[in-house]
This record gives sequence, structure tokens and C-alpha cells, in this order.
Amino acid sequence: MRNINSQKAKRDQPYLPATSKLLFLDREGNENELEPKYLKKLKNYFKNMTMIDPASQTDATKKMAASLRSFFQEQRIPVSVIAISIDPDDIGDPTKALQTNSNPNQFVVSAQAGVLPSGRLQLILLAVQSEEDFDSNLVSPQIVADEISTKIRHEFVHSKQYDSLARAKGISRLAAKNQYEEWGLIPLESAPRQEYLGSHIEIDAFGHEFAELLAQKYGLRKADQIVASADQAEIKKLAQDIDTSGNLAEYYVDYSDEKFTRKLQKKIRKYLKLFRANQIYDDKLSEAVVKRLISISDKQIKNKNLKNLQFSSKKKAKDLVRNI
Repeated sequence: MRNINSQKAKRDQPYLPATSKLLFLDREGNENELEPKYLKKLKNYFKNMTMIDPASQTDATKKMAASLRSFFQEQRIPVSVIAISIDPDDIGDPTKALQTNSNPNQFVVSAQAGVLPSGRLQLILLAVQSEEDFDSNLVSPQIVADEISTKIRHEFVHSKQYDSLARAKGISRLAAKNQYEEWGLIPLESAPRQEYLGSHIEIDAFGHEFAELLAQKYGLRKADQIVASADQAEIKKLAQDIDTSGNLAEYYVDYSDEKFTRKLQKKIRKYLKLFRANQIYDDKLSEAVVKRLISISDKQIKNKNLKNLQFSSKKKAKDLVRNI
């Protein structure tokens, strides 16, 4: 009788069995799960980068993800984190394919984000693997933590954009994201690169990210002087030196004459002034500044004692990159 019931249960089971050709990411999400388009995007990331197998996630990547999840959970910030170790063969530039003794602080090279139906932000962090003879003692935990948090805050700028549009139109955050896509401000993956770099929501986010990179390296005053007065040759070299992802170089080297690059430079200066006004990079982030950068609701802010997302304490920084 038990076998008969078991067979009947299998026939009545509405879900398709998981196989090597039909993974859980291949299915369509329902209204309480990820939107189908986002599931497909995740599926492509994992398949194209041969990272369906959890074994492809290095110990360093696992520990980073665990540290970030713990941080967001402690602060009660609604963010989910996925961290992926990139196969070196999937990176076009071999000089950026691995964490090496000559470039020990290169770890997280890219970040992307999606919006779940609940409105929760979903972060996807892509990290490189280390070379075989890598010496972890060469790593500067603070530099690595700064770069990771800078990329995360790039995505939080987008989160704030979704919030602003959602409030203005009285819609959900997910609907706001979809609206940006319909307007072409979140270009299709097949769109020319200029469309992505020239989108005003990306100019805003990259302006914030690059302002942080400059402030971290030079301090606010000198960073503002550099952006205000540097000639094209100098700023091109600077772009290639301070940004391991290569995005800043794209603007100032590949598209230096484009109108959107001039807009980016204005955004960088705007954010440097905002940082100075709020004493960011001079003092620890205040709750009001975190509110601006992370963009969660006023009610949530009042009920939470948010800490500095910069991982300013040495303990948090070391925990983040331990065993790299």
C-alpha cells in the first residue's frame, strides 16, 4: 500500500524533477518567488561561468558572503547576498583573472543587483580566485573591504533610485525597476556599451563609486582638486590606476569625448561635495549619511542603530578577508 501511495504521489507531483539539463534555475518563478526574467539572468550567470557546482565557490568567497550576510542581518538591512568565484578562463583580460602576489588586493571585481518581489535587494558579487602560490599576508584587509563596500554602495544607489520612483508613482520597488527597463534606462544585455555607460542612473551610481575611490586614495580635498583641474592625459592614467574593475577607464579612455563622460565628471564632483558636507571619509558615517547611501525607509531608520558600512574596524575587515 505504501508503494502504491508513493507512486501516486509522484504522478501527482506538480514539479518537474531536477536533472543536469533541468536545474532549479530553469523554472519560472511564481508571484511569491523571483521574477522569471531575474531567474533566467541568474541561470545564465551560473551556466555561462560554469558555476552551478557549489565547489566552484572558494573559501574566501564563502567567508566574504557569510560576513556580509551577518553584517546586513545585524543591522536589519533587507539585503540578500550571492557570491560567486569566477573561473579565470571566463575573464577576457588575463591580468585581471586572478588574485596575485603582485596584485593581492584584487578580489571582488564586479557587483550586480536585482529586486525581489518583496522589494528586498539581491546582491550578486563576483570574485576572482587566487593563484596557486598566493601569499595571503600581502593582502590589505582595509583596502579589500573598502573596494567591496564601494561596489555594494553602487548598487545601493540604484536601490535608492527604485525607492524614489516607487514613492513618486505609488508603485512597488519591483515595478519601479521594471519601469526603468521600459524607459530604456536599464539597457538590454545586447545593447551597445554606450547605452549602459550613458544611462543617467548608471552615471549617478558610477559617479558615487568613483568619488569614493578617489576619496579613499587621496582624501576629499585632493580628490576634488584632481577632478576639477586634471587634464585628460592625467585623468586617463588615474582612471586606469585606481579602479580594478576597469569601468572608470572605459569612461575616460574608451569614451573620453562622449557627453556622458562629462556628465560623469560633474557627478563625481557632486558626490565629493556631499561626502565633505556629511563628513564621510573624514569621520565615521553617521546614521543620517547611511540613510542617504543605503536608502531604507524612514521608519526602519528610526528603529535601527546602523553602523558604518565601510567596515572601518580592523576586526570586521580581517574577518571579511580571512583565509583568502
